Amino acid sequence: MSLAILAASGPVRADETDIGRVQLDKVLSVLRVQTDAAGKACLSAMANVHESEQQVKAHTNDNGAHPDLDIAKDVLESDYQNGAQICGADAARACRTGSTGEMAGPCKALQGNGPAPSQR
Repeated sequence: MSLAILAASGPVRADETDIGRVQLDKVLSVLRVQTDAAGKACLSAMANVHESEQQVKAHTNDNGAHPDLDIAKDVLESDYQNGAQICGADAARACRTGSTGEMAGPCKALQGNGPAPSQR
């Protein structure tokens, strides 16, 4: 499993309302800066997120008529929450050891003091 899995998930869209996805984006903002902070469990959780995103995308391509679309969306929401929780521990640890410089913005957002920085 590669660290590229952290970069594959883009920033949250302006209309995004899924709290799990918003929190996951804050977590990933930290881990994109300090990629070596992401542990195996985090990378595995992100692989699940990407798999679920692909399922939703595939079912959505059926003009929203696929019978499993709602189930796929529920699974994706759960994967976002799991990813935020699992990867969040790694991100919080990274922020405790160094939240200055390039890490300052993402760590501040992770602590709930602001929006997630946009991916550059």
